[in-house]
Amino acid sequence: MDLESVYRNLATATVTAPIAGVVTSLNAAVGVRSAADTVVATLADIRQLELVINVAEADIPSVAVDQPAQIEIDAPPGQTFDGVVQAIPPTSSSESGSVTYPVTVRLTEQNMAGVLPGMNAVAMLLSQTPVAENSWLVPTNALVEADGTTTVLVVRGQTTITVAVTPGRVQGEWTVVQSPELQAGDQVVGGLTSSLDSSSGFGPPPDAGLGGIR
Repeated sequence: MDLESVYRNLATATVTAPIAGVVTSLNAAVGVRSAADTVVATLADIRQLELVINVAEADIPSVAVDQPAQIEIDAPPGQTFDGVVQAIPPTSSSESGSVTYPVTVRLTEQNMAGVLPGMNAVAMLLSQTPVAENSWLVPTNALVEADGTTTVLVVRGQTTITVAVTPGRVQGEWTVVQSPELQAGDQVVGGLTSSLDSSSGFGPPPDAGLGGIR
């Protein structure tokens, strides 16, 4: 074999990535021959991370492309990242009788140090309409109706109290209620126990979902 052929073979042995990114898996080693069509490495562009969340069919009408979102990732803890809704599929999925839509959220945060593909995350789709004063989101099955009055059972510190509320729009398993007596940090007792959040005026948001960063 002449020197020119050696250089030509050496050039074809170099694998060049089509994009800039981070190697998330490597299936080859120096000196080991790989068969044709073998995937030797997997790349991820961490500047274009996405999260797919399942949104209940009752909430889909209030979701729009480019709607802002906040994403919280298990690691690093205690940090939130900005994002936007990138895609809403025309088809749904159904599990155990619950119809949901896999909505894609794209992370837009400039500084995502420590965030890697495959991490678990939860996304909160931010409402684009004003929220009425003293509005909270509670589990629908926490509402108790008697004698024309709607109440919820609240655990506040070491005390359990009954609080009168005015129910509003139902959003899947959650209902928006109004009450000047509810406070941030109250535990509303229901099939899904809700911890009221002072930052948003709501408990766990209706348009929230778990997913994996990809």
